[in-house]
Parts: sequence; structure tokens; C-alpha cells
Amino acid sequence: MFAIANDINGTVLAGGLAIVGGLGGYGAKVLKDHITKPK
Repeated sequence: MFAIANDINGTVLAGGLAIVGGLGGYGAKVLKDHITKPK
């Protein structure tokens, strides 16, 4: 039971980190584009 719970928590945590990492990368790209190509 505990092993299953730890597995689920690990998966959720990994998924959350992946999402945050993806958003961070996207934000950095947008920021870089904005700086290099001002409107």
C-alpha cells in the first residue's frame, strides 16, 4: 500500500516538475524573442 502511494506521489511530482520545466523553457524562449525582436 505504501509502495503504491509512494509510486503515485513520485509520478505526480515528476509530472509536475516536467510541466514547470516546460513552462520555464517556454517562458525563457518568449522572453528571449521579446528581447531580440522588440515590437
